[in-house]
Amino acid sequence: MQKPDIYHCNDTLKSSNDKGHKGYLDFTIQKQETKKFLDALAKKTAYKITITFLDYEAKKGFVLNNRQPIRIEEAFSLLERENAWYKNAVLKKSVLFNFSKENQYFNVVLIDDIQDIETFKRRDFFLLWNTSNKYQAAFLLDRGVTSEEVIKIQRMLIRAYGGDLGSLGASHNKKMPGFYNTKYPENPPYMQIHYIGTRVLDANNILEKYKEIYEKEENKKPQQRILTTTEQNTKQEVKKTWRDYFIEKQNGSKADIAYAIYLIDRGYTDEQITQALLLESQDIEIRKKGHLEDYLRRTLKAARYYYENVKGGK
Repeated sequence: MQKPDIYHCNDTLKSSNDKGHKGYLDFTIQKQETKKFLDALAKKTAYKITITFLDYEAKKGFVLNNRQPIRIEEAFSLLERENAWYKNAVLKKSVLFNFSKENQYFNVVLIDDIQDIETFKRRDFFLLWNTSNKYQAAFLLDRGVTSEEVIKIQRMLIRAYGGDLGSLGASHNKKMPGFYNTKYPENPPYMQIHYIGTRVLDANNILEKYKEIYEKEENKKPQQRILTTTEQNTKQEVKKTWRDYFIEKQNGSKADIAYAIYLIDRGYTDEQITQALLLESQDIEIRKKGHLEDYLRRTLKAARYYYENVKGGK
């Protein structure tokens, strides 16, 4: 498919009467690509998604449909009502989607920046698309798994095919094909599907492999002190979530650190805290886009320093 050449005329359009020029822009090719992507997803999963407009210049994200998840079959109509392709090409807003955190289960696992794309295609895995010179992959499972199990499966897939360990989680935002990646304003890549396959992965088998590999590694680490029944009951009584700290702090980054300190006190490992933040911290992938992995590392370091030196580990 030839790359659409609409984006580079947009500065002229933007500086004139946008409303008067909308009718002169033809987004047929882009719409066909987006619909092809959404149709492929809808045939394989019934789990709901959310769609976000991301303005990199303003560093703001706007979740469509009043922040409510939608069925994938409804997504294309929603994008048309929002005039998404125009807003992407002319107003320079990137279009992202994720599987909603409200889903209890997930049967599609997403990997950022997969490296072994030739093996991916040769083994006929589900979906492969580009965001720039990098590729995003979707693997199809034979059953729904929990968000915690998604992370385990992602780690196994990244171990086998390469990918970004900083983007673990069932509900990370991914850029959608049929749009420009406006993170690169001067020469934005056009995102399109590169492969659609049919292979379905055995979730139980992957999770068993994870258990064999990673639980052996965990067993080699020093064991943490077993809490007494009284201590366990006390901690259960005061169990908190990230949102509890956000309500208190009214700031995402401050809530991240406070929640990390709380989890340290509950005996969580660094990896468990990282995954908890990725799953619970609202819009963390948007707020810390481009340096998420470094941000998580610094947050953990600050939280542990506070816990050990200020709070005194108590």
